[in-house]
Amino acid sequence: MSDTSDPPQTSQPLSPSASPNADEAVPTAAPIQSTAPHRPSRQLRTLDLPERFRAPMTAQALLLGGLLMFVALVFAIDTLRGKTVVVGPAAAIPLALIPAVLWMIYFYLRDIHEPEPTHYVIGVFLLGALVAAPIATFVTDTLFKVPSWGVLPRWGVTEAVAAFLIIAPVQELSKYLVVRFTVYLSAEFDEPMDGIVYMTAAGLGFATALNIQQMTRAPQVALTTAAINAVTVTLAHASLSGVVGYALGRAKFIGSEGHQTRVLSIGLAAAMALSGGFSMIAHVATRHGLDYRPAWGLVSAALFAAVIFALLWVLVNRHLKSSPHRPQGAA
Repeated sequence: MSDTSDPPQTSQPLSPSASPNADEAVPTAAPIQSTAPHRPSRQLRTLDLPERFRAPMTAQALLLGGLLMFVALVFAIDTLRGKTVVVGPAAAIPLALIPAVLWMIYFYLRDIHEPEPTHYVIGVFLLGALVAAPIATFVTDTLFKVPSWGVLPRWGVTEAVAAFLIIAPVQELSKYLVVRFTVYLSAEFDEPMDGIVYMTAAGLGFATALNIQQMTRAPQVALTTAAINAVTVTLAHASLSGVVGYALGRAKFIGSEGHQTRVLSIGLAAAMALSGGFSMIAHVATRHGLDYRPAWGLVSAALFAAVIFALLWVLVNRHLKSSPHRPQGAA
């Protein structure tokens, strides 16, 4: 009797990508490659609060606490001395540098998605202090001789021309150029927020040199007045440069060269207009006729600088939301 049973079936093992039903096979998606240069992640993490809240809160706490301690310490020294003093380089350098360092820490901590290398940020700060500030001072003081245009600041055509057409354009362009032709061309400049980080660093270096120059040139000055003025001037120049930095960061990643030029032109024009307004308010409010009122100048300048800072705060948040390094699904 012949065997009519079917020959034995040999079972074949399924490969990892095989499926019993070909129609149900799920292809494996290729990973998305980022076009930005890879750097080790330095993102801030927290278990208690969302990242977007923790970084600004940490930065603001360090900044406000440090600035209050700085002004309180200087006020205590001023009270003990009981008189105005001649500020030499030994006193002017820390008075100018401490507020700048605190503001720089603030803006550095705001760059939460991929912070920039610290040596790049410090290098740009030094460019603002040692290159941009001397160039701007040479143009305004030596070429145009702006300090000799008038003895008493007042609201007038001469003061407006000096503030809006000479001082503001020269200062903002000098800070812009030291970033545009250095770190802007490097691979580290890989997201829009980098424009704000590096431009504020240049502005803080510029303000530090300017503050040292103002303190050492004054015949005598109250230390508290000098400290508050240093805080205000550093905030103003950091914020003004940050406005340009917003445009610089946006322009680099929008593609069209014509569009880049328009964005940069608008950013520079806005910073120049705000800078001219700051110069007018700070200088004119200081004097009322023959009455010298440093407190009025400080308060007026501080309020105007705070308005510019509020504008920059909005621009920072916009760039953080558009960062290519922002985690997917982040609110």
